Amino acid sequence: MSPEERQLARYIIGTLDGNGWWRENVDDTAKAFGVEPKLVEAALHRVQQLEPAGVGARSLAQCLELQLPPEAPELVRQIIREGLELLGQNQIPALAKKFRTTKQAVLAAKDIICSLDPKPGARYASSGPVAYQREDVRVDAGENGLTLTVYDTWGGKFVLNQEYLDWGKEQGNAQVKAYLKEQLGKARQLQQLLKARQQTLLQVFQALVTHQEPFFRLGPGHKQPLKLANLAEETGLAISTVSRALQHKAIGCRWGCFEAGSFLVGEAASQAAGTVTEERLQQLIRQVIAAEDKQHPLSDQAICETLERQGVHTARRTVNKYRVKLGIPGKSGRKVWE
Repeated sequence: MSPEERQLARYIIGTLDGNGWWRENVDDTAKAFGVEPKLVEAALHRVQQLEPAGVGARSLAQCLELQLPPEAPELVRQIIREGLELLGQNQIPALAKKFRTTKQAVLAAKDIICSLDPKPGARYASSGPVAYQREDVRVDAGENGLTLTVYDTWGGKFVLNQEYLDWGKEQGNAQVKAYLKEQLGKARQLQQLLKARQQTLLQVFQALVTHQEPFFRLGPGHKQPLKLANLAEETGLAISTVSRALQHKAIGCRWGCFEAGSFLVGEAASQAAGTVTEERLQQLIRQVIAAEDKQHPLSDQAICETLERQGVHTARRTVNKYRVKLGIPGKSGRKVWE
């Protein structure tokens, strides 16, 4: 490599994104280094020969194609270049028609493409420091009911320095004595505020845990409908106070650690026995899809009708909303082709 090409290659390596792709502009890079764009492209080509395969790519198609061995079938390259969108939609017959081949050949090509890594640099990217979630509240279920523990997580016990208190009593200087008295009053006020804060947290979380007892006893899928207004009414606190009490708090239990706000659950459907929460409806949708015939997957309307037969009344658009939220593809995307 020439000195200029080596310098450009080092720059390209240093500007790869977390996926291992190079998203800079060739012309702008050439202008910045005072060279021809062809030299930038040559340096980029050098980088693209390095491991991991696919590094330095400028698009998904290029990233995948860089990983193919020379003996890879031409159909695989054609699908990568011209049919990735259809492949992403699982449109196997459409791909077979487009490239004038059989469904079996397309499925074989799909297996090869799915074995490639679209983010070859991600395994080497620095994820930064790990953010640990700390429990603010602990709920334990026993034979005699639920036990609630609210931890004092603000930083420790707040105590007054006895030496200053004794020194203040002995002061003969009226001005100094008045100043110490004023600061002591502020300190005691802060003590009371912290005590009141702890009491507020206890009230709010006690109400929340009482409402969501089925979850803490039976686990995920058993949350009950609950709004801020319900907690405010039960505790006698303002809605804004309840909201602040739950903000940035985590509740630990035998099922794991959860954000306090996740226990505020809306109603998503209805049934003869009462309402169905969003969490429960998502769980039911997942179960229906897991049990379907993958060669003849259910449409959103069919899922809706299946839930109706189970006594859960909901709309097709609601099923679609939560299916998308769960990251589950539509009917055609779930079909397994023979």
